[in-house]
Amino acid sequence: MSGFANQDKAALQELTCEDAERPVTTAIRQAHETTGARLTGRLAVRDGSATASGRLTMRGDHIDVEAGLESRGGSWCWQSLTVPGLELGSLRPTG
Repeated sequence: MSGFANQDKAALQELTCEDAERPVTTAIRQAHETTGARLTGRLAVRDGSATASGRLTMRGDHIDVEAGLESRGGSWCWQSLTVPGLELGSLRPTG
């Protein structure tokens, strides 16, 4: 979350898995619009993957997100990003 809070696209890209899902790269491109970021829950680790819940603040809106991480070669990388209730590929509400 600190990469978003600091609007540090390079740091976010460095954490990204080579085959990360498209919403990850889209979020990185929009990092400059982030005015706040924080974890909102515990990191859930299971079988070489993990999920972290957080909240981003962009343009005054609070956006709850879930980041998917993968363990590869002894390091963690960012694989996926979901926003509950939103299909990030097309930015359409799903509910």
